[in-house]
Parts: sequence; C-alpha cells; structure tokens
Amino acid sequence: MTGSSIPAAEASRAAAFAACDLDTFDVDEDEFSDNVAELDSGLAALASDEESEDEGGDPWLAAAAAEWDQVQIDELHAQLREIGMINFLRKYLRLERDSPGYSARQLLLAFGVLVPVSAEDDSNLRYVQMLKVTILRILRRRERRTDVSTLEDALRQIKTARNIIILSGAGVSTSCGIPDFRSSDGIYAKLRDEGAYELDEPQQMFDLQFFRHNPQVFYSFAHSLYPSNFLPSRTHSFIRLLEKHGKLLRNYTQNIDTLEQRAGIKRVLNCHGSFATASCMRCRRAFPGEAIKEDVFAKRVPLCPYCTADDEAHTEEPSPPAKKRKTDGQALNWRADAHEEDDEEEEHNPWLSKPILRFDICLFGEPLPDEFDLCLAKDREKIDLLIVIGSSLSVAPVSELTAHIPHSVPQILINRDPTPHVNFDVCLLGDCDVVVSWLCDQLAKAGSEDIWRLPSAEEPRAVDTDVEVPNKPEEHVSSVEALASASSLASVEDVVAAPLAPSSEPQRIADTHFYAFSGANLDHPFIKRLRRGSKSSSPSPTSETPTPQPEVATEQETE
Repeated sequence: MTGSSIPAAEASRAAAFAACDLDTFDVDEDEFSDNVAELDSGLAALASDEESEDEGGDPWLAAAAAEWDQVQIDELHAQLREIGMINFLRKYLRLERDSPGYSARQLLLAFGVLVPVSAEDDSNLRYVQMLKVTILRILRRRERRTDVSTLEDALRQIKTARNIIILSGAGVSTSCGIPDFRSSDGIYAKLRDEGAYELDEPQQMFDLQFFRHNPQVFYSFAHSLYPSNFLPSRTHSFIRLLEKHGKLLRNYTQNIDTLEQRAGIKRVLNCHGSFATASCMRCRRAFPGEAIKEDVFAKRVPLCPYCTADDEAHTEEPSPPAKKRKTDGQALNWRADAHEEDDEEEEHNPWLSKPILRFDICLFGEPLPDEFDLCLAKDREKIDLLIVIGSSLSVAPVSELTAHIPHSVPQILINRDPTPHVNFDVCLLGDCDVVVSWLCDQLAKAGSEDIWRLPSAEEPRAVDTDVEVPNKPEEHVSSVEALASASSLASVEDVVAAPLAPSSEPQRIADTHFYAFSGANLDHPFIKRLRRGSKSSSPSPTSETPTPQPEVATEQETE
C-alpha cells in the first residue's frame, strides 16, 4: 500500500464506522429484545468440546470454533474490559472483506453468540449492531477489585487519586429542596397521585412529541424544578473541593438544575442539558434560561418574541391538522429515532404552529449532545477513580459510564439505595451530604485538614468561580458553564451549605463491601437479602437485577 493510499483507507474506515454508529457509546438494545437469552449465553457452548449432532451443521462454524481457543477468548475479554467498546471495535472489527481484523460474526462467536452464516458477513449491519449490544452486556459484568472493599480502601483511593470522575444524580440536590423523579414522594408519584393531566404515564410529560402537542403540561410543573431559589448542597461543595485541589477530571451530572455552576464547579458536563439556556423550536434562536423565568413561575408557555413579531406581521397558512400520539401503555423509549411521525393527517392543534421556547434539556426522543461521547472517549484514558453520587443509574446511556471506563479503575458508590445491577468496589449507602462529610472528616484527621475542610452547616461561603484550577490542560468547558458563568447563577454570594442530618459511625453490612450511613435505605430488598446472608457479597447482573433501561433524560435521578 502506498503512502498516499493509507490516509484514504483510514478515511474510508472512519466513514464506515460512522455509518454503523460505532463511534458513539449509545447502544440500541430494543431491536434485540427477543435475543437476550442468546446474547447472554456466554461461552459455555463455545468452550464445550461437544460436536454438533446436526448433520446439516455449519462448516464455517466448526472452523471458527476451532479457531477461537480459550486463551484467545480470554485475551479478547481482557482487552475489551480495559480498552473499551469503541477502541475494541476499531482494533478488531473489519467492515470490508479484504480488511484486517475479524468480521462481526466471528467476534460474536468468540463472545458465545451463535448467528447464521451471512453471504454479506463483513458488511451485515445487523450483526455489527448485535455485536455492539453484546459488548455492552459483557462490559456491564464488571468484576470487583479484590484489593478495594473497605472504608479504608475508599479513603485511600480518594486521597491518592488525581483524575477522579464524579457521576452525579438527583441525590446530590434533594437536600437542596429539589425533588427527584422516582422516589415515593418524587415527581412521577406526585403526577400519578394528582391525576391532574391527561397522561398515559407520568414520564409522558417529558416526551418530545407530547411536549410539542401539549407544552402547557410541562410549563404547569416546571416551576417546581426551576433552580432560582435553590442553593448548592455539601455534596456540591465536596465536588468543588476535589476540583479546587486538582483531583477532579470531570463531573458528569445527570441533573438539569445548574447547581454545579452555582457551586463554582468548572469541569462539569451537563449530560442531559440544563435550565441555563433555552431555544425556539421554530427558528432555533438561543436565549438565556433567565429570559423565560417569569413565564415559568406564571405557569405560562413562553413564545419566541422574534417569531411572534413575524407572525403578527405576516399571515401564515394554517398548519396541517395534528393528531395526539398514543402510547398504548408502552414504555417511552429515549432514542433519537424513537418517535418518527407517520404521514397521516393529525387533528388540529394550535400549539403546533406556535414558536414555543423550551429549555435546552434532553427529552424522550432526543439524543445526548455529542459532548458526552467526546468527553468520555478522552476521559476514560486518564481516569484513576470513579465515584457515583446520588444516582440509581437508571437512565441510559449516561448510566453505562460505569461499564465504559477501564474495569481496573476503582469504583465507589455513594447513594441512599444500592444498585445491584452495577458491581461497585465499595458502596457507601446513606444521605450523600452525610457520607461526603464523614469522608472529609476522616481525610482531615489523616493530616490534611486544610485540604478536606468543608464549610459547616451555618458557615456562609462565596462562590469562588475565579479560583484557578491546577494541573488539567486542554480542558473542555461546556457552553452551559460559559453561559451560566455570565449569568446571575455565577454571581451568587453567601451560599449556605444545607444542614446535616444527625449521623453516626457507618456500619458494615453483613461483612460485605456495603456500609450503612445515616439515611441509608435498609429496607431495600437487596440489603435485606444481604443481611440475611442469602445474597452473595459480590452481586452481578441476573434476572433479579435488571440492567438499566433508557428513561427520561431530563430527570433529577432518584438515589
């Protein structure tokens, strides 16, 4: 191959990968929902020496089974767990017959999934997508590290780590007064109990197509989520403390409340968008979130002033009739192509022709911003500790971050409830503010009091957004952070940390890697099984512990 042809070949391969959606961490499992047993079959059949009794057996299958010995299979699994899905596919998958590497079918076979021979084996898009789903299911089955299991281990990891990723959910903000979504007194329960809206299910309020037809439903409730009257928690202060001392690689937040910016955190990625900005659904003009604050608290649907003025100056043709979408009780699927409209006429709906302003938050039917894939691809190469705080890890694809980082990186959970579908090394169960305060107290006692000092419950603190953050070159700063820093959110002074609930020393649960702090949900069925000694101390995904399913992207995730 000539030197000039190498870039062309690389460009062709890159284009092929992009066409197959192989450069994104998002995975669509719905298409293969009927193949779960097949995808989870593992390596048992492949590792067996038994020959097929089927006289019409597949000769290629026999040759491939002989080709993949157990050493090769183990090496593929080890490589996958360390270099991750995207790098693995780039290294091993071939999309053209004359290219190096293995076909999707060969790799599926190595992972214990038997699929029929295809005449277009190298370019079979279904096999490629099935391979991606299979890889994700393998990555979810992370094995715990044997050297990280105690409180002392967790403290040591936090003290020595230099590139910590924090994945935060609603549990970091509930102490601020912001409701979560899934708890017994959260947003969904309130919507269900009140029954004030024509919703097939509470999550429908956050569906893109439903919003287009019924924006007044969302705006009748948005005031309860809007962050204007909320102050950051002690957990936000903890994250800012890590950043201030050069230990935070990035805070991936599932929340939309912008309290990270108010707390002064710079290295934050708002995975699901935020209330910091809004845009017109017709002309796409951008507005500061503050511009529609008055409408939010008046429970009024905001309209674009530019488009409204244009409408008044020009007579528009009436919009085609609109028909309300029916869900038939089906779970809403958060995919970019999940709600493609049929060509059938819709009954008239005046909202469809109006220039509605909406916050830049991800709803059902919308993809994550490209920033998520770009940041995760870069950060997974640097991370030395993952701490998940206040998240039940129910919202894909952000919930899959635990699977996509190298499996050798220690993982710590801080949450009220356990997450049995994810295998953390240490699980600190309780109110997030209580847990992080205890951690800081212990680290301060070890001789670093000035570094680990959190403000007391009564102590006011200024938002130090101008403090230089050391040792993190080539930093990504999101557009949300930039806008927030120029708004009133970044100029708040005298922010007071939320008061702590009474706490006691943490208690180890049944000699496992689970520890209970004040606020832990000890009535959780998984914890009850642990305490009875009928559950293994090393949980793994089973039929009793379902894997995360895509949910509404806008939520302040319940802990």
